[in-house]
Amino acid sequence: MNSIKVVESGLLTRKQAAAYLNVSERWMQRARAHNIPFIKMGKSVYFTIPDLEKYIARNRIGGEM
Repeated sequence: MNSIKVVESGLLTRKQAAAYLNVSERWMQRARAHNIPFIKMGKSVYFTIPDLEKYIARNRIGGEM
């Protein structure tokens, strides 16, 4: 698994979530288009690891788990 520092709240910033998924921050800015749930607090956007894991599972193609 990636070595991402998770803040005590369990929320990842856009930059941390991008590193977790191995995508660009710009890609993460379009999270709504990718159907990734996010939490908005003021102007800040946060993601949870369980939501990112669900996104990965939903987009898995082929193979056995």
